[in-house]
Amino acid sequence: MVVATKGPRHLRLEEAADAVAGDGQAQIPIIDYRGLLLDHGEESAGSKGLPGAQDWGFFQDRTNMYVYNDEAIKRRPRTHTSQGAHYQAAHDNLSSFRPDSDCETKAESSGQPSLSTKLQCQSIDMVAGDGKLALQQQLQSKNVCVVGGGMAGLAAARELRREGHAVTVMEQSGDVGGQWLYDPRTDGDDPLGAAVPVRVPGSIYACLRLISPREAMGFSDFQFVPRDGDDRDQRRFPGHREVHCYLRDFCDAFGLMDAVRLNTRVLRVAAAAPTPTLTTRQWAVRSVSLGGGTGTDDAQDEVFDAVVVATGHYSQPMLPRIQGVEDWRRRQLHSHSYRTPEPFQGETVVVVGCGDSGKDIALDLCQVAREVHLTANSSSADEATTPAMSRMLANHGDKLRLHPRIRRLHADGRVEFADGSSVLADTVIYCTGYGYSFPFLDTGGAVAVEDEVVGPLFEHVFPPSLAPSLSFVGVPRKILVPWFFETQARWIAQVLSGRCALPPEEEMLRSVEEHYRAREAAGVPRKLTHNIGGVEPLVRNMHIHIHSNSLIDMDASISNLCARAFYDQKMYEFGEKYCDFAPLEEWKKELVLSSILSMKDDAESFRDHADDSENVQKGLRAWRGLAARAQDKTMADVEVEADAPGVPDV
Repeated sequence: MVVATKGPRHLRLEEAADAVAGDGQAQIPIIDYRGLLLDHGEESAGSKGLPGAQDWGFFQDRTNMYVYNDEAIKRRPRTHTSQGAHYQAAHDNLSSFRPDSDCETKAESSGQPSLSTKLQCQSIDMVAGDGKLALQQQLQSKNVCVVGGGMAGLAAARELRREGHAVTVMEQSGDVGGQWLYDPRTDGDDPLGAAVPVRVPGSIYACLRLISPREAMGFSDFQFVPRDGDDRDQRRFPGHREVHCYLRDFCDAFGLMDAVRLNTRVLRVAAAAPTPTLTTRQWAVRSVSLGGGTGTDDAQDEVFDAVVVATGHYSQPMLPRIQGVEDWRRRQLHSHSYRTPEPFQGETVVVVGCGDSGKDIALDLCQVAREVHLTANSSSADEATTPAMSRMLANHGDKLRLHPRIRRLHADGRVEFADGSSVLADTVIYCTGYGYSFPFLDTGGAVAVEDEVVGPLFEHVFPPSLAPSLSFVGVPRKILVPWFFETQARWIAQVLSGRCALPPEEEMLRSVEEHYRAREAAGVPRKLTHNIGGVEPLVRNMHIHIHSNSLIDMDASISNLCARAFYDQKMYEFGEKYCDFAPLEEWKKELVLSSILSMKDDAESFRDHADDSENVQKGLRAWRGLAARAQDKTMADVEVEADAPGVPDV
């Protein structure tokens, strides 16, 4: 127990701990790198308009800031977590503290706490008496392995560390970033990516740019602000290299690289053998360093309290079933093996799939190919003729053609389409997406991948029979990243520490089954079980069009409906429900929706034309100023702390 008492004006952290020495209660890991519990005086705190200003003070642990006086203590998530947090960070947190966002206040005002409130607050116990207040919090620190060092894995590592866990991230590539680490190599012996696992994990092509605006793609407390530099891309929809640079900046800002083992492939994750003294499940992780040997004789075996799987789902290609594939002797590859258009100079290329990657690659090929034939996943090309597709065909009608799905491939090189037409092709490129694959994971059947469903997973995160020691970050599709990864990761971290609790196993299983039934009743194909949201049906049914100086050509109520419906409301509620995560700003939701609608209208040039509503413009002005200052402050702290001796590691 750590006790915060009134005065003196500066109370040393060690003295606060000594004040409760010998009381027999566990001490929570309080962190104040300057060794002080600040007690704001009347002049400084009073200027902030705080009630009882002269008596207010603060302290913080790994995840939260606590503001207190003689009568109350309030909790809010920390917004500044770099090592060596200084006095200004304390002032910032105190001045922006809102009692109405505090979970204890919510619980008291509602009379009966909600389920989410109980989940947020159940491990916090308030004690008052004899002129002092105490905060009691029993937290556990686990040794956690995170498999994957991409965006999801880094989000997991940061949140786990914040909660006080020991973290080891295992990443098979030579740098962090996952798919955002561009790899010019391809597997020439397996261009279809049939091997499991694929030998070259990277899947992005050289011309790839974001389809979501950077303003909505940042971590909640480390925004994706444009940075100066010859090697930086300041566009709203930057290329893949800028995303990788941003993820490296994030690692540097939060000191994550020392937890990452690069060039390390995980071979097996399985439950550790039980021992007489072991009361909780542990996991045996076998890995191999790709910088040295690659055989099992060189493998390293370790045991962890928990494993977080964050390997993503953009490495293992999915291939369609097409008659004649085995007999076709010309070049076939999956988009996983596509990098640049030059190898297809002067060829006739068939691109299978009209999704984002299919359109990107078809347009890229138009620079060098003789002809590009894009095929839809339908029996009629008219069904795929969207406004964006019509523009593409008009702009590249000399080379680009649209066809219905492929009926069969012929040994002589002909590609026959569902309408009976055919073309003699040199290459077929399958832009048909990726599937879930966890070849290293051995759960004895407790977790399986079937029909593109990873399950059973409670809220797409926890397998009920193995929770909480095994969890997943990044399984859902159609989500806002890395924001949603953060919410999942924070929930996992807090469940592992004991700050939050999961429902009983039977209740989690029942919830999973109810989710399956609800999706089925709504007519959602089973393979889309993990698609959290999407705007397609709304756009199609309401015939939404983009117009100058407005979000969409409809009244405000419909606009708000669209903004709420872009992603399933469940996504927005997830963080607040399980881990007190701040909601996404409304202007960001509007910006994302606007971008998607623009893409539906003009997939080729939507990234380079901003048409923001007044609400979005106002949000952007505030975002640029606040985000840039916060980013610079965090990066400056890292530089200062690199030279500071004796700074504790968290």
